Amino acid sequence: MAEPIIETSHLTKSFKGFKAVDDISLRVEAESIHALIGANGAGKTTCFNLLTKFLRPSDGTIHFKGRDITSLKPDRVARLGMVRSFQISAVFGQLTVLENVKLALQRHRGESYDFWSSVRRLDHLRGRAMELLADVGLTDAADTPAAELPYGRKRALELATTLALDPEVMLLDEPMAGMGTEDVGRIADLIRSVSRGRTVLMVEHNLGVVAELCDRITVLARGGVLVEGDYATVSRDERVIESYIGGAQHA
Repeated sequence: MAEPIIETSHLTKSFKGFKAVDDISLRVEAESIHALIGANGAGKTTCFNLLTKFLRPSDGTIHFKGRDITSLKPDRVARLGMVRSFQISAVFGQLTVLENVKLALQRHRGESYDFWSSVRRLDHLRGRAMELLADVGLTDAADTPAAELPYGRKRALELATTLALDPEVMLLDEPMAGMGTEDVGRIADLIRSVSRGRTVLMVEHNLGVVAELCDRITVLARGGVLVEGDYATVSRDERVIESYIGGAQHA
């Protein structure tokens, strides 16, 4: 078995006695696309928050590339190469698409960024920013204010700003949330493209996307791991059908 790039051991998070994440031991292999799925309340987003240090675990450990990061702060984890996106698109609507990516590049390079300064100070980043926009199909929208983008293209811009941080691991929290069928297909293609040479760990409810994209799937239920494997394995598991697929049908 390949060495994991992310590994947790007995990871637990309790809130006033309620275990939102309960004794999760997770292995994510390098350069794979790995999904966390499960019904609402299964612990997926809490697990993401623990991995990226927005929450501190009640128990257990987290290792990244063999290093114990359990006690590190979020900014330190991001600088090590593990960067996440959120369910709600996080872009600066008043800035152009290109300016958003320039700011992300500036932050990655450790430069201070002052919103009151002329954006011409960032012109030296234009070349790389345009490359990233080409990667996500937004070259034609470079001078468009981000607020004017349709929802699916805003998510593409968020991918570009995430890539600007040059992550080894991208954690994507429901990247297809709120999208129509056409946008879902476009963003799935983008994730597949940008995952080359990187690791992607994603929370996703769209089982069609999970089946198409993911090498490995971990199904969570009540804060713990229910089953893990490829899509063919987990989709046949009676516990998954009852807990996740069946639950969704009756929701």
